[in-house]
Amino acid sequence: MPDPKSKKKVPKFVIAKNEAAAPGVTYLVHTQEPSFIGEIKKFVRGIERDEYIAINNDREFIEIGPLQFVEIKKYLTSNDFDNRRDYLRKAVKHWIVANHIRFDAFNDGALGTQELPIEE
Repeated sequence: MPDPKSKKKVPKFVIAKNEAAAPGVTYLVHTQEPSFIGEIKKFVRGIERDEYIAINNDREFIEIGPLQFVEIKKYLTSNDFDNRRDYLRKAVKHWIVANHIRFDAFNDGALGTQELPIEE
């Protein structure tokens, strides 16, 4: 009989890529309520980000930083969606910020044409 304490924990967030279907696209999957599939969007310039949001104003975004956000592609079934939505926004931002340095999905492939110089 399996030990109930030895259950494998399902990760709360999963980063996924499907190079065959969508080259260069990075997805974020939230596995707990409310579960969703989102696409990580990165921009080089704020004006490009603002234009993208204006063109796609019917979509939902979770802001991660000034030039990054997660675009919600699809919510999966959820019985407690309204109560969990605000918590979800905070959790997504916290998780991405906590893992930003350790995972290159957040550091490469930004949308846009040129990098801005880093001001010190």
